[in-house]
This record gives sequence, structure tokens and C-alpha cells, in this order.
Amino acid sequence: MFAAGRISVIIPSYRSTHLAEVCAAVKGLDPIEILVIDSSPSRPVVDDPLVTIVHLPDRLPPGAARNRGAKQASGEFLLFVDSDVVLTERARAFVRHQVEAGMDRLVSGVYAVDGGGVFSRVQNGILRYRLTEGSDAATPLFSSSHFLVRRSRFRALGGFHETISTYEDVEFLARARHLGVRAECCAEFDAVHLKAYSWLGLLADYGHKGYNAFHVRRRYPRLFQAVPSMLGKDLERAWLSGLLFWLLPVVAGVLTGSPLLAAAIALALLAAPLGFTRRLASREAPGSVLVLLAYWPLLSAVIAAAIMAACVTWIRRVLWHGGVFVADMLRALVRVIVRTGLPVQVIAYVTARCNLRCEHCFYKETLDAPGRGELPLEVFDSTTRNIGPVLWFSLAGGEPFVRKDLSRLIGVVQTNCRPKVFSFPTNGWYTEETFETCLRVLQRMETGNLILFFSLDGPRDMHDTIRGAGSFDRVKATMARLRPLTRLYPNLYLNVITTVTERNADVAPAFIDELVHEFGPSAISINLFRYHALEHPPLPSRLIDGYKAAVDRYAQYLREGALRHYGFFGGRILLFKEILQKDLIYRVAKFDEFVTPCTAGTLSYVIMEDGRVTPCEILSDSIGNVTSPMTFREMVRSTGARQLRAWITESNCKCTYECAMSTNTLFSWPMSKRMIRSLAGDVVAS
Repeated sequence: MFAAGRISVIIPSYRSTHLAEVCAAVKGLDPIEILVIDSSPSRPVVDDPLVTIVHLPDRLPPGAARNRGAKQASGEFLLFVDSDVVLTERARAFVRHQVEAGMDRLVSGVYAVDGGGVFSRVQNGILRYRLTEGSDAATPLFSSSHFLVRRSRFRALGGFHETISTYEDVEFLARARHLGVRAECCAEFDAVHLKAYSWLGLLADYGHKGYNAFHVRRRYPRLFQAVPSMLGKDLERAWLSGLLFWLLPVVAGVLTGSPLLAAAIALALLAAPLGFTRRLASREAPGSVLVLLAYWPLLSAVIAAAIMAACVTWIRRVLWHGGVFVADMLRALVRVIVRTGLPVQVIAYVTARCNLRCEHCFYKETLDAPGRGELPLEVFDSTTRNIGPVLWFSLAGGEPFVRKDLSRLIGVVQTNCRPKVFSFPTNGWYTEETFETCLRVLQRMETGNLILFFSLDGPRDMHDTIRGAGSFDRVKATMARLRPLTRLYPNLYLNVITTVTERNADVAPAFIDELVHEFGPSAISINLFRYHALEHPPLPSRLIDGYKAAVDRYAQYLREGALRHYGFFGGRILLFKEILQKDLIYRVAKFDEFVTPCTAGTLSYVIMEDGRVTPCEILSDSIGNVTSPMTFREMVRSTGARQLRAWITESNCKCTYECAMSTNTLFSWPMSKRMIRSLAGDVVAS
């Protein structure tokens, strides 16, 4: 017997006039709940205690609405049904059987061809053909109009893309294939599509979808490498014949001067898709064959026009982003040369909360303080708008992924600052939250690079002693979960950050070997334990020597090309920067040597979780607070900020703070000369 109470039904809705009928059709499945995610101007009314209306003030794309429902659902299986789709009894029997069998794949259905006018039947027939007869059995297609999936599988796939209004089902299918989830479209899982099309409405629908499909496929090329065109061979031939109808007869008539030949070619091209249209129309509407043949050239022309328009706008988009990139780099160059206090690097603490209490964390004493220690989203918005474009922006904590609105916060920073490198240190504990957040960020990220630094401080037992039981395996699981995304989104990099302390100094070099061979990161950031003040006891020689040995081991791997490292513009510069930066830190720690003027408070700043703006994590001097009426630009140009910059320069301030030393290595002139010489030597050698 079918076990009731295992299914949650999710219905995305906008201005639907069929909700009651759609809900009535799925009630026969005895679902736990029917969740209607509605973003219509006014709240719909469905008089049924099983139905929950989630009314949202702003209109959501269908993918975002489905994700919202999935997060609220409690069933083992999720049945998604569009608000104009009514399941047949055969479809309900199919769903019952799949649930009883414990299916663990993605199963979508088709439309019944009957019902509606001729153009509605045409659309339903085309969709049915594409999903069943027109697709390759090895690469089946998928429709989101109605489909069934395990809730755990849906979450593992990351849900739907939330910002595209059409083609989200194909994007979802492409991701499912890459992530190893099998999809199937079944003819017995059928439903009646209540949407009515006119001849003009169907043309507009295909034009809109063709335009969006072009843009989505170009935006995520790796994702769609294994996904067919969604038409199938018969539909492709029919489309081509319809398109040639407008071109070939005219060309033939002009070249031969024969109107009869032109007319014959036109008739032949009109009749070319006859076999396909007869199969399509004979199911329920045999009299519509002539309508289909006459309509096909018009439909083909609209699709072609939509693709050409999309191609033009795509080229404009690429040129625009290229121009913005050049302008941002020039702006950064001006900031580096003129040095008015505006940054090229920002580190922002997004939360004071963390689930771990690592023994070497300089921040651990404040983690148990009352309050969340999180600046509101609107403060980040106004502050980052005032900062403007930067080269590097890092969001730190605490543990950044405990913040629930992190994805939105990243979007704000990405829009306002357009960082070329966006990085996050994380302890890797929150596997699913990290996966979903990164997926959402990558889906929105048209430019820039996303880098995650996973904290690992030694082999499993040692790491767990330093950071907490089970934390090593959590990092390993989270990196494994995200690794498939690096194949789909080439601007995602999974790195490791390891801190050399007295506890792990002796094993640090060997641990670099383990990281390279077992974790395969793009890069490794090796940090030296430091105190959180300029005045501090000297570090033990054993600790510094262990750090140096680990750095030398890593430099060897870099020179051998054993890591993926960075493939973006400037990646080669960062490789040399890493080697030089670590040498500078070693000399400061070992010999208390002044190695380079510091750019903290000039080109880089830290925004603390309470809003204080400081030049770095070491100096406690604040130049202002982002929650005050003073803007960021006013802070960095204030008298106090200028005096602090002067003190940093005149006192030969020095420390081993890695972030500031990165900027120093790149943009302090004595170090820049060394970088240029290293790069020139590398070019000559290659």
C-alpha cells in the first residue's frame, strides 16, 4: 500500500487562476502539505486546510520560488507542480509507484496534447516530443513543469538557479548530470497544461526563451558542455527548413530569374517538416497539420531573430565588462601611485560568532561576548558603495558561514566593490551551507574570482586537538563537496590556510606534502603564529625554523607546477608574491628586520565586526566607525588617518601580518622592483 505523508507538494505561483484545480489534483496523493509559494500582487485564496499559502511581497523567478518551498517542506519526497498544471490519474499512480519504490533520481513528466486551441496543442505537442521522442536516451531532457525528487537529492544539487526567469530547468538538469544525479522523463507522468496560447503569444514565448537560453548557455559554458540543444534532430531540421523558407527561394529566384523555381523551392521547404508535423498533430488534432506547416516558418524566424539579438547583446555585455575591468584596474593603479588613503584591499569581519575555539586564535577571547557581532546588511551596502572598486576583498570572522545572509552580503560587496579576488577563510564545518552559499555566489558572479581558504593545521589528530574534535574530517568533506563546482565554475578556487605554531612546527613541512597530495588545493597559505600586538615576546626559533621549512617545501611545489594555482589575470604575479612575501615574514620574525615600508592604513584596511576601521589586525588604532555619519572616504582622509599613516612610515612599523604583507610585497616600491625582476627572469627563462 502507498504510505501517505511522505510527499510535500510545492507550487510556485503568480497570478494563477487555476490554483484550486491544481491543488485538488494533488490531494489524491495524501501529501503532508501543499505549499503554494505565491508572489502575486494580492494573496490568493484556496479554501483547504492542507494548503499553505506563502505570500511574498516581491515577485520571484520560478526557480527561487521552488527553492523557498523546498526549504520549508518537511516531506521525504518533493513534488513540484506549476500553477497551471493538473496531474492526471495516471500521473498520480506513477508518483505513488515511484515513492513506494524509493526512487533516488530526478523524474519529470510531460504534457498531454489534448485541450485548448490549436496553438496550445502545438506547444504541448512540441514539449512532449522534445522530452520523449526527440531526446537521446543517454542524455534525457527534463521539464520543471512537474517533477518528483527526494528532498535530500534536491538539496544536494543546490536547488534551482534563483536569478534567471527561464531556462532554469535546463540549468538544473545540467548541474544534476555533472553532480552525478540521474534524470528521467516519463510519458506516463503526464498532466494537463491549462495555459492558453494564441499564435502571437506562442511566438513571443519562443522568442523570449530563445533569447534567454543563448545568454544562460554563454554565461556558464562549462556547465552546458554535455547538454544538447534541447530541440532534437527532427525539430532542428524543421527549424532549419522554416528558416530557409525566407532565404533560399529569394536567392534562387534572383540567380535564375525563375519565379516558378522559387515557388517550387518554397513549397518544398514548407513541406519538409510534414512527417514531423503529422506525427505531432495526429495525436489529438489531425486537422491542424496545415496550420502547423504554415506557422513553422514564422516560428523559425522568431527563434533566429531572438538568437541574433541575444548574440548582439552578449557582445555588448562582454565589451562592457571588459571596459569596466580596465577602468577598475586603472583606478587601482591611481590609488597605488597617488596614495590618498583609498584602499585596493579590504578585510571585513562579518561576524563575531564561531562554532570552534582554536587554541592559537587571537580572536577567541571575544567569541563568547554577548551579541551577534554582525553589522547590518545596509551598513555594508553604504560602506562598500563609498569604498568603490578594489582588487581584493576578504570576508572574515568568527566563522563567516554562520551568518545567514552571507550570500546576500557577498552580492552587495560584489556589486559595489567589484573585487578581482574575493576570499573567505573558513573552518569548513558547515558543509551544506558553504556549498549552497558558494553556488549562489558563483551563479551571480559575472566577473572576479572566489577563493575559499580552508583552515588545516596538521594531520587529523593534531588538527582536531588544535581546533576541535571532528573538524579535520569536516574540512575534508566540505572540500570534496565543493570540488565538482570548480569544474563548472573556473573562477572558484579551493585553497588551504595552515598556521604554524609551536604544536605543529616539527611536522609542518611534511604536512605540506599531505596537503598537496591528499587535498589538492589550488594554493596553500602558510601563516606564522603571531601575537595580536606590536609589543610581544619573541617567537621560539624552533617555531620560526619550522615555518621556514614549510614555506620552502611549498615554494618547491609552486616551481614544479604541482598545484593548479590561479588561472586568472595576474595569477602569475600572485605566485611570485607568495614566495617573496613568506621570505619577508621570515626575516621579520627571525631577525626583527625592517624589510619594507608598510602600506596598512594607506592601501589596505580592516573593518571590525563592530564597525571600527583600523589599518590592520595588529594596530588597535581606529580611524573611525562605519556606523557613524562619517563616510569611509572621509575617515581615510581625516587628520587622524593621515597622522596614523605618518607614524607607520616614520616608525618603520613592522610585523608578520600576512594580509598587510601581501599588499606591501605587491605595492611597496622596493618589493615591486624585486617582483618585476623575478617576472622578467621567468619570462626570459620560459
